[in-house]
Amino acid sequence: MSFFVSVSGMQPATSANASSLEKRSSSRFDCRRATFSRATLHDYLYRYNCIPRGWESFFQSRNVEQDVREISAALARDARRYTIQPELASIFNAFTVTLRDVKVVILGQDPTPQPNQATGFAFSLVPGVDPYQVPAVFNMLVELGWERFDVGLSNGDLTPWVRQGVLLLNAALTVRQRSAGSHQQVWAAFTELVIRQISASARPTAFLLWGSAARGAASYISRNHYIKSGGHPSQRSTSSEPFYGRNYFRCANRFLRQNGRSEVDWRLPENRHSSAPGWARC
Repeated sequence: MSFFVSVSGMQPATSANASSLEKRSSSRFDCRRATFSRATLHDYLYRYNCIPRGWESFFQSRNVEQDVREISAALARDARRYTIQPELASIFNAFTVTLRDVKVVILGQDPTPQPNQATGFAFSLVPGVDPYQVPAVFNMLVELGWERFDVGLSNGDLTPWVRQGVLLLNAALTVRQRSAGSHQQVWAAFTELVIRQISASARPTAFLLWGSAARGAASYISRNHYIKSGGHPSQRSTSSEPFYGRNYFRCANRFLRQNGRSEVDWRLPENRHSSAPGWARC
C-alpha cells in the first residue's frame, strides 16, 4: 500500500469570492499565537494556511487532511473539558525541520503533561526549565553524558539539534494536562503517515525510537534508513525496559557519516541560571 502524498487530495475553491474571503480571513490570523479558543486544528492548517513550510505536499494530501479533520474533532471535544498541551500554535513545532533536511528522527510518546512545559518538540523543554522536573529529559541527558558528549544536566533546551536537522517528534502531538498518554490513539494514524513519508522521501535518516508507542514505527521504515530502539527514558520505563547504554547518538552519527551526511553536534551547554539541586555553584 503506497503512502506517497500529493496535492491531488485538496479540494479547489468553489468561487473567486470564497477565495478572496479566505485570504482576508487568513491575513488577520496570527499562526504564532493561535489557541484552541480561536480555531480548530483543521482550520488552523487549512483555513488559515498555517501549514509548516517544507511540508505543504504532505499536509495537502487527501489522506492527511482527512485524518487531521478527525483529530481536530477529537481535540475540539476535549478542549471543552480539559486543558490541552501544548497550545495550538506549538503543536507542529517539530516540523520546523523541513522534510528535505531531516537527518535524525527522535520519536517519543507524547508531550510532557506537566502544566506549561510542553514545547511541541519531543523531549525539549522551555529554556530555563530544569530537566530534573521532567525525568524523561533528565535521563536522556544522562545517556548523552555516558556516550561522552559534553552536555549540561541543567539544560533541556534541544532546539540547537533542531537547527541541525533533528526532528523531535512525539507519537502523539498533544496530551491532556496531567494525563500522560491520553491522546495516543488520537494521533496514531497521523504519526504513521509522517514516518512513512519520511521513509519514502527523505535522504538516509537515523530513527531513534524510544518507548513502546515509538518502537512500533520500525515496521514501516524502509531499509535504507537506520533504526535504533529502546525503552522510553521516563523514570517509570527505565526500570522495566532498557533505555540506557544503547549508544543511540554515536550510532546515529556513524550512520550519517557513512552515508555522506554531516553529523549532529549533540553537545548542550550548562544552564548557568539553573537553580536545580545537585549542581549549584561552588
